[in-house]
Amino acid sequence: MMGAERKSARVRSPQKKRGAMTWEDYVVSDVWVDCDPGIDDAVMLAALSGAVERGRVRLHGLSSVAGNMPLDVTTANLLALASYWALPHVPVARGANRPLVRAACDAAHVHGANGLGEVEIPAGDRALANDSAVLAMHKAICSLAPARRMRLVATGPLANIALLLRAFPDDAARIQDVVIMGGSTCGGNVTPRAEYNIWADPEAAHMVFASGVPVVMCGLDVTLRSGLSAEQLTSMRDGDSERLCALARMLSFYKGDPAAWPHGVCVVHDAVPLLYVLAPDLFQGVCGVVEIGLGQDDRGETRLVAAGDGADAGVAKASGNATPSNALVLSLVDALGFQKVLGNLLQAVR
Repeated sequence: MMGAERKSARVRSPQKKRGAMTWEDYVVSDVWVDCDPGIDDAVMLAALSGAVERGRVRLHGLSSVAGNMPLDVTTANLLALASYWALPHVPVARGANRPLVRAACDAAHVHGANGLGEVEIPAGDRALANDSAVLAMHKAICSLAPARRMRLVATGPLANIALLLRAFPDDAARIQDVVIMGGSTCGGNVTPRAEYNIWADPEAAHMVFASGVPVVMCGLDVTLRSGLSAEQLTSMRDGDSERLCALARMLSFYKGDPAAWPHGVCVVHDAVPLLYVLAPDLFQGVCGVVEIGLGQDDRGETRLVAAGDGADAGVAKASGNATPSNALVLSLVDALGFQKVLGNLLQAVR
């Protein structure tokens, strides 16, 4: 990271309407969600249900990937959660069962044996799509009207996105951005400098960052400050919504882990990319060049080697720098605003 050159600047979204703004005033996005449920994925999917209910996103599909848990578990959890949160009947596709190159890994010690903090939810009524995640994403992208672009929200390792861009390179022109939970410029949670999702499949991350598709990196810099307050969790647990109570019980699995409460909130890493799509003015960041460590000693590190002065989401150049930018790296979050918007979305889940 070039410390002298790095500046935080307000992320200005090109999606704004005129006049006074709230998070509900942004143009509705076409979204595909790729995830590895996971407790915090469960929070993200609940918030996604609220966003769909309020007409804030057009959801085109969901896909699973191995990450927090093995693929069989993340796929079963995704199907169950899609039904539990009453998400639209969009394709739910099974994705990559392992990293592109590395051995498979998981984070069962964080999420519990079933990936959902040992909370059992009904299997539900959803069935897997016949198509693989890659083919299902491709078909969804091709189905968009010519003027529309897909936003890929990825909250696990990036194997599915990398394989999509390799198999269907022309799809890159129809993707507005890939908004990921992953990476860090402030220290890691697997090694001193690597965050888990990137560390789990660094080759996939390298392919995505090098693809030319704009990447929005929602890394530990912002996710460790983005969460739900103890008061919100108590309200969810003691309220009249059985489903929100179940979500609060999932999050209580983090109770004994100080890393889950670093700034007085229960962090929900995987909700951050969705809230960036819905309410980008909650965040500040810089456009720059992010390199992915692929070696034995730097595996999964996300190095911000050139940074501009911040810019609109999707800008392809770092300001004042001839080096093409490959990412918008979020660096600051309005933590109270995040709690308010996320709480608002979850209240739509009854």
